[in-house]
Amino acid sequence: MKQLFLLILLFSTLTSVIKAQTLEEFKKQQRQELNKFAKKEQQGIQSEQDKYLQYKMEASAAFTKYLEEEWKAFNTFKANPIPESVEPEQIPVAPKRQRKKRTIHREHVDKILTPLTTLKAHKEEVILTLPLSQGVDKEGMAISEIPTYRFSFYGADLQIQIPNEWRNVKIDAPFSSKMISNCYSKWSRLDIEAIKDQMEAFRFQYNLNDWAYYMLLSKVAATLFENQPNMTAMWTWFVLLNQEYDVRIAYDHKVVTLLIHTDVEAYRLPYMMLDNKRYYVTANKNGEWYTYNKQYDGAKNAINLTFSQPVNLNQDMVNREVNFKYNRKPYQFHFAYNKNLIDFYNDYPSIAVQEYFITPTTEQMQKEMDNQLKPILDNMDSEQEKLSFLLSFVQEGFPYKRDVEQFGKEKYFYVEDMFAYPYSDCEDRSVLLSYMVRHYMRMQTLGVWTPGHMFVAVGLDPSKGDIVYYNTKQYTVCDPTYLGAKVGQGMPDAMKSKMSLIPCP
Repeated sequence: MKQLFLLILLFSTLTSVIKAQTLEEFKKQQRQELNKFAKKEQQGIQSEQDKYLQYKMEASAAFTKYLEEEWKAFNTFKANPIPESVEPEQIPVAPKRQRKKRTIHREHVDKILTPLTTLKAHKEEVILTLPLSQGVDKEGMAISEIPTYRFSFYGADLQIQIPNEWRNVKIDAPFSSKMISNCYSKWSRLDIEAIKDQMEAFRFQYNLNDWAYYMLLSKVAATLFENQPNMTAMWTWFVLLNQEYDVRIAYDHKVVTLLIHTDVEAYRLPYMMLDNKRYYVTANKNGEWYTYNKQYDGAKNAINLTFSQPVNLNQDMVNREVNFKYNRKPYQFHFAYNKNLIDFYNDYPSIAVQEYFITPTTEQMQKEMDNQLKPILDNMDSEQEKLSFLLSFVQEGFPYKRDVEQFGKEKYFYVEDMFAYPYSDCEDRSVLLSYMVRHYMRMQTLGVWTPGHMFVAVGLDPSKGDIVYYNTKQYTVCDPTYLGAKVGQGMPDAMKSKMSLIPCP
């Protein structure tokens, strides 16, 4: 019996060992399979990368050859001015006695101006350390040996590392297509990935759209090629082209300029038509320019001029006092705006007015208004009262003056601009009122543009007074420039005019 027990014990032990070995072999086999799969996957990725690099090399070689050919001369079109409205010299005052209701039907609307911008969630602020100061690149040069260039971007002191090879190329007037082709050819043989990585990190940190990214890249180029505006334009063109943006380069006898195709119309910049597309001349100079007629293969992305998220610049806060009365009670507020953002907007191209209505407001500005306005609005009993309060806030809290008197030209405001400049006109007030109604009351609004005037209509239910119909829905007129006008009271002449509507969800 004892021998039988020992045999069973021995058999069990051997079985356990065999199972253990089998399990270990199974694990080993699984690891080998996973390694094979990972290797195969990596080879596939590497293969795709190699294909892409091969495509880029071939495209660059073909484009280099094409650039050597004779360029054509194109004449620019004069810059389109901002559409001007014949606004009153003095802010109009509404009669205390409200007239009878007047409704404006949909058939009186001239056209719909739909904003291109779509709102996205505001990115969380990410602070990045740029660039790395240690390590060795693939050529064996220590990264710390690569020259560091320091530049400023609206309150931020930044630095970027760029190898000396990029500065070794020169072009001088009189320019030629062969000279530009030679420059492009030499740059295309350099490794641009580290530069692009640093630039993309800056873009992410400051929430820059395409045009803002171009502004940043221009500052880097101007630092890299100090006092060489032609080389600055050339390098900016090369980097944007490498990132597949639809940009071109052009020259006259003395100047090289970047040509930019955008997603929406920009005002006050001359342009030329190439391949039935509008390219803006960044040198802001009319006349005859020489450029190539065939675009680089893959450069199909228009430069985006609209804002889907707020620009997140360094803060330099300045206070603005706003005073007004509502129901005979005085109110005084102090709002802080970011001067760096105002400077940025001042350098930014003017675009279609409908884009200003839907451009997102910065987190700082929202907090400034929320902390002071929201407690008051939360204590009000009705939507009608909240709307009346916001209407009075804009009507009385911001002095009126026409743009031509304040700036010598037409200028549209973003929300933050309202707090930075001493005066505002009807478009600017309409942008602010529309934003506050959507933000605090969660109601749809319309920007309503008539010859010589702009106001807002609100999806108030029930509607009352003057009404604009859009998509079978009634919108109550709220005029932030008609001093003393109540909810539902519009200027008589404006209410008789044809209207262009700007839907603001």
